[in-house]
Amino acid sequence: GNGIKKFIPPNVYFAIRNLSHDRPHHHKAFAQRNSNWNIDYYDNNLKDKWMNDNFANTKLLWVYNLLNPEIGASKPNIWRLAMLWKKGGFYMDDDADIATPLDDIIKTDDKILLAEDSSGNWDDRCWLNKYPLSNSSMVQRFDSGDSSSNGGVSMKHNTLFHGKWFINWAIFSSPGHPILRRM
Repeated sequence: GNGIKKFIPPNVYFAIRNLSHDRPHHHKAFAQRNSNWNIDYYDNNLKDKWMNDNFANTKLLWVYNLLNPEIGASKPNIWRLAMLWKKGGFYMDDDADIATPLDDIIKTDDKILLAEDSSGNWDDRCWLNKYPLSNSSMVQRFDSGDSSSNGGVSMKHNTLFHGKWFINWAIFSSPGHPILRRM
């Protein structure tokens, strides 16, 4: 807001089901608090078009297109990371709100801001342990216990985010950040 250039560009992305639906009531106040930020809404059709335009003939698009859009946030989870990796900015779920102006949150040298789940109570009991994307299966297949085999990162739950999970309903990033590429 004060004209200082930051690594994280002033772009906000919201994933919504349909552009014709009313915006959540708190979005007007959010937009007023962040009037110098570009706020864009992407419904399922726009997310699909954006992914096709920006990731044609890639493995990422292949995986994205495999997912059924009726399965909750599966496609939007990939889209939000791809959008932030490509363009940078801030993604926030449309049912969330941050009362602090975004310019007061990010500092000039910030390149990525992730948050941990404050409850620490979430786990992946909704997944079968043998399911390829469950936490249990990922640790069994890819974590030898030696973090050097995984690019310096252990996948064991208790070593990441103080034993908590990172949230993906609010993510700030500069374009091309290597953590987003890895995710």
